[in-house]
Amino acid sequence: QPMVVRGIDDDRRVVVYKPPRVLLPEDDGSTSEEIDEAFLLTQIYTAERAMATTEFHSRVTTEEEKVTVVFDFRNYVRKNMPSTSTVITMIRMVQRCYPERLGVLVVVDAPFWMRAVYNMVWPFLSAATRDKLRFASGRDAVGEELRKIAGGNEELRVMLEDGDISSVDLTDYTRQPFYSPYEPLTK
Repeated sequence: QPMVVRGIDDDRRVVVYKPPRVLLPEDDGSTSEEIDEAFLLTQIYTAERAMATTEFHSRVTTEEEKVTVVFDFRNYVRKNMPSTSTVITMIRMVQRCYPERLGVLVVVDAPFWMRAVYNMVWPFLSAATRDKLRFASGRDAVGEELRKIAGGNEELRVMLEDGDISSVDLTDYTRQPFYSPYEPLTK
């Protein structure tokens, strides 16, 4: 499942976008271990690229090196979710390797179980952590939240609102400098 470092928000933070996961075909030949490993490798690659991009863009300013992350759960089904142990491993890795790097996390159309867990732990979170987490459901609320992120970047706003990264050529993405967000190559 691709994730992309795609643009800079109005607060000068790099935007990491995880589009809705697609259901993998039953007969693609991948084992659950291979799928979980691919998930973790994608998270590591994307996190490292986001950090490199953030560091590169903040070197000429005094701004903090924070990222904006958008997780899109539109059309979510439990069947296309990585295993619980893999998700826990990913969360631990992010906490240990990238402390205090999150500027904002926007969760689009969060599934019921995620909202329930958030509502249970919400009273125990610090005010600073609560301010970083935004849940948006429904077309109008999602559009408003994503417009806050994209600001004047129309291409980024459309991609975020549509949940479609087909405009991202993943081969070009991996060939572009590691320290830059994806920008379509002009021919």
